[in-house]
Amino acid sequence: MFSRILFATFVFATISAQASCIHGTSFLRREVSEEGKVKVSNFGYNKENGPANWAQLEAGNTQCATGKNQSPILLDDTIPKATSRPKVVIADVEEAEFENLGTTLEVIANGTTTFEDKDFALKQFHLHTPSEHRINEEYFPVEMHMVHEGADGSIVVLAVPFQLTEDGSTTQLLTSVIENIDNVTTPGTVTKTGKLEFAELTKALETEALFQYTGSLTTPPCAEGLTFLVMEKPLPLDVKTFNSLKSVMKFNSRFVQNELGKPNVLEVASEAAAKVQCAGPGDKTEVKVDMKADHAGPGDKKTEAKVDMKAGDAGPGDKKTEAKVDMKADHAGPGDKKTEAKVDMKADHAGPGDKKTEAKVDMEAGHQRTSTMSASKTEETDSASQKMETEAKGSKSEETKMEENGKEAGSEQHKVMPAGNKMWRRRRSYKQQ
Repeated sequence: MFSRILFATFVFATISAQASCIHGTSFLRREVSEEGKVKVSNFGYNKENGPANWAQLEAGNTQCATGKNQSPILLDDTIPKATSRPKVVIADVEEAEFENLGTTLEVIANGTTTFEDKDFALKQFHLHTPSEHRINEEYFPVEMHMVHEGADGSIVVLAVPFQLTEDGSTTQLLTSVIENIDNVTTPGTVTKTGKLEFAELTKALETEALFQYTGSLTTPPCAEGLTFLVMEKPLPLDVKTFNSLKSVMKFNSRFVQNELGKPNVLEVASEAAAKVQCAGPGDKTEVKVDMKADHAGPGDKKTEAKVDMKAGDAGPGDKKTEAKVDMKADHAGPGDKKTEAKVDMKADHAGPGDKKTEAKVDMEAGHQRTSTMSASKTEETDSASQKMETEAKGSKSEETKMEENGKEAGSEQHKVMPAGNKMWRRRRSYKQQ
């Protein structure tokens, strides 16, 4: 009850004179000009006036982009079936007013549907192609919406899908509806239907299974709180009737909405778009490459190389960015050859025509030995080794210099000593040995 009051309050506060799904009800009275034309819709299903932008067309359409119980939806086992059977009473008529509202074809009709001990007055029925609701993800060529209003302003919509037949069988009601369709090919035009007999339709509504849920108008202002009763089994429709309807209505179906109670699909899409647009230059893309080392023996583990590459600045026509990572593979033995793996990937934020970004990973492979020394420690060890080697070389140079100096000194002493002093010669020879 609360949702019905909320629906009525919202619609009265926001609705403007446009051809909505509740056209002809107390919320949106029919407007006919002196020339006999009806007011057409200010929304549509193409480009900037389509469902994705309905919320921007008027201030009162905010729920089209923010509502969490929007219609149409996917109908399956998660949506309950009506436990009460509707009682539908619609008198046959010789003719009825048939209008082109710019976004649909509508028939002005009168009748009463009693549902859950409450009466709802039939105001009109209109058509959508393709169907707005999908049953077990299957869409149908046409869907009829029979719009009813209660005394308290609550809305009930009986929705009927139609399926094309291979044997040419059809629902005569629709054939009679389009008897003068050539007179309403232009939005705003009005004509008359043929004779309308409702027995086949009302019988199906009273006997076939109906999905029941609380959703929204499928057109602006997308007000929530109305009751949908959607027939599970479609009625038959011949190809000729379908093509006649489609040639005038073209396409007038709102895209399927999110599950009831979940964020609006447009909000979800907007957040996703914002994340993409906020990703600027400098964002990194991480690529993991797992590969078995060349000549790897049984039980050898894979070696993983991570390549982080900046891709935010990549524009159309940019050249490839190459990253090389040289890694010593596990159990690498002497003389093992390198194995080169190339990974081509599209850079993050790459625009149309951007070339691929290539990452090359060079790895020494085959019979590897696990190295527990990090790159930084390896550099420290190498530096220490080089320092020790340099100091050792320096020490040897000093020893060599001293030895050479000793030789020179001995030579000078040998020259000044008397030639007959044999003891000195022997002592000196001994020392040199």
